Amino acid sequence: MHQEYYNYEWTWAIHKLEKYWKKTIDDVTSEDIVSLVERWKTSVVTLDQLIYNDAKKEFDLNSRTGYGVDGMLNKVIRILNRYVEISKTTLLSLKYWII
Repeated sequence: MHQEYYNYEWTWAIHKLEKYWKKTIDDVTSEDIVSLVERWKTSVVTLDQLIYNDAKKEFDLNSRTGYGVDGMLNKVIRILNRYVEISKTTLLSLKYWII
């Protein structure tokens, strides 16, 4: 199975694309692909904006959440790093969400 992973992956991707477009891969047009890429770009930007807005709430001046006197800075850095990492991986994972 390991040796055939990329064949299985491609077969799975083709199946998902055909299901999404409701046509065979041979009938897919350049307009179909452009439309899919545009939808993907919109999804990425929207998801990143949601993550950014959620992170902003945690650091709002009116926020009542405290991190404690010892280690507040370390916790803030960990949270920010988590959101940055999510943004980086969003590009890779969204291709599976839109199908």
